[in-house]
Amino acid sequence: MSKGNVYILTNPDYPNHVKIGSTTLSPQERCDQISSQTGVLSPFQVHYFVEVSDCEKVERLVHQELKDFRDSKEFFKIDREQAQKTLNEFKQKYPTNLDAESVNLNLSQISTFQTNVSGVNSYCLGNNEGEVLIIGDSINFTNFIKGEDSPSERQEKSQKDPEERVSSIFRNNRGFVLQQYKSDNKRISPPILMHGKVNCFKKGPPSHGKNLRVKDKYERRERFVDFKFSKDDRYLFGYTDHNEYFMWGITNTLLKGSMKPIFSRECDLIKSFDIYNDEMIFLIQTSKKLEARSCKDDSIIWEIYDFPMSSISFHQKLNNIWCTSETGTSIVDKSGEIIVRSSEIVGEKIITHPYLPISIIKQNYNYIYVNDSLEPLSDFQIESAEDLSITPEGKYICWLNDGVFQYSEISIDILN
Repeated sequence: MSKGNVYILTNPDYPNHVKIGSTTLSPQERCDQISSQTGVLSPFQVHYFVEVSDCEKVERLVHQELKDFRDSKEFFKIDREQAQKTLNEFKQKYPTNLDAESVNLNLSQISTFQTNVSGVNSYCLGNNEGEVLIIGDSINFTNFIKGEDSPSERQEKSQKDPEERVSSIFRNNRGFVLQQYKSDNKRISPPILMHGKVNCFKKGPPSHGKNLRVKDKYERRERFVDFKFSKDDRYLFGYTDHNEYFMWGITNTLLKGSMKPIFSRECDLIKSFDIYNDEMIFLIQTSKKLEARSCKDDSIIWEIYDFPMSSISFHQKLNNIWCTSETGTSIVDKSGEIIVRSSEIVGEKIITHPYLPISIIKQNYNYIYVNDSLEPLSDFQIESAEDLSITPEGKYICWLNDGVFQYSEISIDILN
């Protein structure tokens, strides 16, 4: 993520066109560079620009938004005021100054998504905007923004004796992990990896799956607390309510074979976990320390002792780890060094934003936004909210409320 400018350039030789690009330089410097290129007859002029937190991403999004006006590469045949309005809209979503004096983050109207699944126990977000796998008395792949369901004949039929399920979905949307169990733990089925060759949100769930082996003996049943896939879908991590974690390698050979784990390990208490983006490293937060370990062989990479955090979350863009507990909040870099710490910001759970340098910290029914200096920005309340999460594109917050799936758009207001 590179802070920079997205600009609109004009040229008297092209009166009906504008050039839209991005730069980490000043817009005028970039304009001078372009004007000095061979073949440019008249110099360009800076018509307008906005400073954003991720200039390359905003440039791509602006180009996508204005694709119907695109003439060639960065040239668009569009009214200048309309192009300027588009840049301003993205400036609101990608602000550079994130402090209480310059930005206000809040929730817009809370919406309830009406689905044909009743008694929702869990959900998992897909890779694209609005996609969600909802699990209750049946399974439904849907889009809560568009209101589109997967084909009904592909949905799992309701059972006479519904069971709770936990799940995690492939980042490529081609499958998910599912486990069924009784709330009293008297009947626990093995976790199942459902995997297909097509996007589940377009074609519905795969017709069959593979049981994930836990130990050499199939009769052992473990209730898993959570699962998570690595970014490239090569690894699957899960841990049980007995504080034992397992790592499976997801390859074509294993998908056709026994799905035996690569390794497993027992801990004194597992409070939270996450997986690095592009590196084969996973993070484990125990009662005493934070550990970074290799997905390949479970070898220790680094550890922080006397670090009693209750929740951790890896920030995709900043490439660091945000941690919180009832004693304070910290940010740790990927080498294991604590770079920011605050004893005033406390919480039960922390969720990092996909691209903005902020996180949401849960404090009972109250939630607060904090920036990467661990300064509070604003807060909001949602009563009876469970399993709060932010969609992959960072636009919506989702949660469960008494078996109902709800969501709200994140409202970002620039104050100056």
